[in-house]
Formats: sequence, C-alpha cells, structure tokens
Amino acid sequence: MSEKKIILFILIAGFLATLPLTLGQTASDFLGEAETSSAAGDYPAAINAYQKAITATANADRKGEIQETLDKVTKAFFIALYDQALQTTSRDEKVRLLVQAGKLEIREWLGTSFEETLRQSQRLINDIFDELKVEAESTADQGNYPRAISLYDQARALDGAAFERRGLEPVYQRYLDQIQGGIELVAQGEALLSEGKYQEAAEKFLEAQRLYPDLDSVHDGLIRANALVLVENSKDFASASQFIRAERALEMSLESDQTNEEAARLLTQSQSYRETIHQGRLLYQKDSCKDSQQAFGRARGIDRPRFQKHESNSVLGGDCSSPLPLPESEIREALLDIFDGHAEDSIEFMERLREEMGEGHLQISVLLGVAYGYSAFMSSEKDPSSLESAKEQFRTVLRSQPDYQLSERLFSPRILQLVEEIRSEGAGQ
Repeated sequence: MSEKKIILFILIAGFLATLPLTLGQTASDFLGEAETSSAAGDYPAAINAYQKAITATANADRKGEIQETLDKVTKAFFIALYDQALQTTSRDEKVRLLVQAGKLEIREWLGTSFEETLRQSQRLINDIFDELKVEAESTADQGNYPRAISLYDQARALDGAAFERRGLEPVYQRYLDQIQGGIELVAQGEALLSEGKYQEAAEKFLEAQRLYPDLDSVHDGLIRANALVLVENSKDFASASQFIRAERALEMSLESDQTNEEAARLLTQSQSYRETIHQGRLLYQKDSCKDSQQAFGRARGIDRPRFQKHESNSVLGGDCSSPLPLPESEIREALLDIFDGHAEDSIEFMERLREEMGEGHLQISVLLGVAYGYSAFMSSEKDPSSLESAKEQFRTVLRSQPDYQLSERLFSPRILQLVEEIRSEGAGQ
C-alpha cells in the first residue's frame, strides 16, 4: 500500500470514529426509544424519537403509520401542557406552557374531538393576551417601559398573529425607542457633567425624564445636575454680594444631593464667616476691642476677599472708639429678601443686625417695619403680633424723623397706608 493510501485510510478511519452512534441506529431502535419515552410521559423525547424513526424509514406505508402515532403523541403532549396551564396559578407559567404547546405541529384536527381542546386553549390564550395588553399599557403609563416591554414580549410569544392584528408592534417599538433614547440622553448628560456644563446636563436629564421617566439613572443624574447648578447660582449670588441667597442656594443643593462636597464646603465657609463677623461686631459693641479685633481677624482668614470687600480694615486695629458703619450691602440684601417673599428670613437677619450694630439706626428700623408688615399681610393666617411689631418699628422711625416717607415705587400700598396710620396717630409728635 502506497504512503498516500495509508494516510487517506487513517483520515477516513478517524472521521468515521467521530460520527455519532445514531448513524448506526435503525427505525426500530428509534421506535423503541419513542415508546419508552412516551410511556414515561417524556413527550418531547418521544416526539424527537418518532421524527427520527420516520427519517430512518424507507417504506412509505410504514412512514405513514409512524406519523399517525407521532400525531397522537403530539396531541397528548398538547393536552398535557394545556391541563398544566389551567392548573397553575402563575401567569408566567401559563404563558410558558401555552407558548410551548403552540409550537407543536398539530395535524388533522378539524372535525375531531381535539378541535374543542384547541378552541378552549385559544380562549385561554385570548384572555391572558388581553390581560397582558392592559397591564402593559398601565405599566407604560407609569413610565416603567422595561416592564411594559416584557409584558408585550409575552403577549407576542403567546399569539404573534393577534399582536400584529391589534397594532401592538408600533407601540412596542415606540417604547423600545424611548428606552434607547433615554439611555442615550443620560449618557450625554453625564458627559456634560464631566465637562462642567451643569445647566446643559440638567436639560439633557430633563429631556431623558420626559422620554423615559422611570429610568433610575435619569433621576440620579438630574439630582446631581440640579445640585451643581445651585452651587453655580450660589457663586453668582456671592459675587453680587447676595450672601443670604448664596447660602440658601447651597442649602437647597445639599437637600437634593447630600454628597455634594463643594456645596457643603462653601456653605460651612459662609456660615462660619457670618458667625465670626457676628461675634466680632457684638464684642465691638461691648468695648471688648482686642477680642473684637481677633474675631475680625479670624473672619478675614476664613474668607479674605469677602472681608476686604465688605468690612473696614479699621476694625483690625485702633481703639474701637468709632461706631461701626452700617453694612449697606447686607441691608440691600435684606430688602431683596423681602421682595423675594422671604420676609421671615429678612426679619431674622435684620434683628441679628440690630443686635450687632445697636439701637438708633433708622434704616434697620425701617426695614424691620417693612419686613414685619409684609409678614403680617402676606401670611394666610393673620398674625397680630407681626402687625404690632411692624407698627412699633414705624413708630420708632417717625419719632426720630416725623416726615419720613417710604418710596411709593418700592413698597406696597398696604405698607404705605400702615405708615400713614401710625403718622395720623401722632406718633411722630
């Protein structure tokens, strides 16, 4: 034998050795397997074996006989699956069993007793299909698109023809598109956050929320973006010397995102600065000059640019004999707070400022009168104590300056009328 023939023989032998043993099985072998599996209730294995027996059979009549047996086993399997679907309380399991039954090839059922089983099965399928459809629509209305998609998938697997016939494919595709669109917008929002474009990021997350409201990353991203926008707003307020607004923006930022370290740092710095200035002013009023200067020095160390812009360097030296000048920027800010609807905050601020600066400052009394007045008039529940406090402040002003007039352009007619009522009482006499 030549070398080439030997090599060819070895290759053929190796190939034959790797072939499945089933190549040597006869139709009788497969029929035996089928009957055994059928007797054990293993219908899938029995159906597979009968199909192999048909393929392995050359005789047409014999093929027909095996096919008839296969049809009976297939119908028995269908009935078993249908009975299990009726008995189980799990809808998911019902769907699984009915889908499995629907994949079976059922032949020659018209006009037979099996026809009624098929009709009953279809009625069950219709009921479950309708239930899935209604739940999918309700779930989608709540923004839970993945769950809606899952329910629609079950409905389509259960009855693909009904899914198409009832126009559910476009709805299904729309939710898929919304999910994908929401995910893409979130990715864009995250990229904008990393670039420091917080407002643009917030807009992307809002757009994603409208498209896919139930996406967790939308909610988380929107919280972080809005918190960072508030930090930027706070910086803008601080640059405009509106520190009350700046702190309020930082507090709002931390309320929405407690992990915002920059907001926490800036808020702590601002509050610490304000409290230290408060201590310095109180000590100054008490003639504790050295202690006052030390407090002001600490405030400068906390925020040097803010100190240099709003405090007099004279408070750091000298004999503390000159009265402290009124902080005009703080008074303007308290007035803005009133106009912004934060009269209570303005009252707290101005009472604190009066404590720091002492009595006898007309501007402080005027603003306290206005703030108390707004608090009384704007409250849903009438507060006689706020109204009386407003009157007392205006009496103080008119005693000091009987002809004092509030600006008609700035203040409401009710506040102006209140001042005139006090004036008419002769408080300024």
